[in-house]
Amino acid sequence: MSKYRIYRANVSDPKQTGKKNKWLFSAYIVLIFLLFQIPNYTQLLNHKKFSWVGYILFYGIIIIIIVLIFRKLRHMSNSLEKIGIIELTRNNIKKEIGDLKTIYKYDEILKIELEVYIRDVTISWNKTSTLTHLLKITHMDFTADNLIVSDKSIDFKQKISIGDSLKTLKAIKGLNILIKKD
Repeated sequence: MSKYRIYRANVSDPKQTGKKNKWLFSAYIVLIFLLFQIPNYTQLLNHKKFSWVGYILFYGIIIIIIVLIFRKLRHMSNSLEKIGIIELTRNNIKKEIGDLKTIYKYDEILKIELEVYIRDVTISWNKTSTLTHLLKITHMDFTADNLIVSDKSIDFKQKISIGDSLKTLKAIKGLNILIKKD
C-alpha cells in the first residue's frame, strides 16, 4: 500500500513535546490572526486619541513573539532524525530501522492508535502543513511499539496520508484502529 518515514525524537517524553507543540502552534495562529486584525482597529484608536507610539510598540512586540514561536516550532520539527521506514501492506506491517527488519502480521495486532505529534511550520505554510504522528501498535501479548512517523507517504508522490492508509486497512481487515484528532 504505502511507505512512511520513521523518526527519532531527541527528547525524553515525546507526548509532552507533542502537547507543547500543540500549544505553541495554537498561539502562533492566534497571534498571526491578531497581527492582521490590528490595522482594522487603527481608525477606532485614532478617534480615541491613542498614541501611534503605543500602536507601533504593540505591533512590534507581537511580531517579535511570532518570530520567536516560529523559530521554536521550526527547531522542534528539525530536531527529528530519520531512522527508518514503515510499510503498510495488505497482509502485514513491515518496519525497517537501520539493519533491523520486522514484520507484524495483522492477526498478531490487537490495536493501532494514531495521534498528531508535531506540525511542521514552514515559510510557505498553508492549511496542509506537514505533520508527524505518534503511531502505537499494540500486539496480542500487550507489548507495544511506539513510533514517530511522517504523515505523507514516501511513494505515490506524497499523496496518501497515514490516516487514509489506516482507514483503508480498517475497512479491508477490520482492525481496531483509533485515530485521535486534535
